[in-house]
Amino acid sequence: MRRNLPQVLAFFLLATNSAAQSPAVARIAANDNRTPAGALENGLLTVTLEVRNGRWYPEADNGASVEVQAFAEAGHAPSTPGPLIRVPEGTRVRATLRNKLALPARVLGLGTRPLVASDGIVIAPGRDTTITFEAGAPGTYYYWGTTKDHGLDDRGPEESQLSGAFIVDPKLPSQRLPDRVFVLGLWNEPASTVNGV
Repeated sequence: MRRNLPQVLAFFLLATNSAAQSPAVARIAANDNRTPAGALENGLLTVTLEVRNGRWYPEADNGASVEVQAFAEAGHAPSTPGPLIRVPEGTRVRATLRNKLALPARVLGLGTRPLVASDGIVIAPGRDTTITFEAGAPGTYYYWGTTKDHGLDDRGPEESQLSGAFIVDPKLPSQRLPDRVFVLGLWNEPASTVNGV
């Protein structure tokens, strides 16, 4: 069977675009940090966080995109920043960490605050682990992840969006002030690495 050049070229472009925009990868949602993740009941927050690949559109919903790793609350789309962990002082946190990637992931920053030096929790590919800790002192904190065992400042572009806010509010509601949580992220790659540029 003989095909003409436009049909072959169209097939090639379609196949190339499909590979770049793999359909199994969920779109990463923008997290406005207004809704805390998990279920808080009787002084215990239960939450399941997943480390996943996702397609991130940093500038606009219909703009350029890139595949990166991101946190997701189980049953929800991955988000950047990751799901908001927000609890009153004295809360116990039971966090299940699930690694949906094909490589090990290390999650840091989930522990009693202020946090003593920690190597974080390593989760093997396709596995999960559950940790339990007391939230600790009131304050604004963060959690983050790496899949290449980098420090926070040395992470590559594919893991740059693995972070989220961890807020511990004062125990007494009268001590809480109205606020908005704003998390800054860093993308330090050339524009040419983003699809659609």
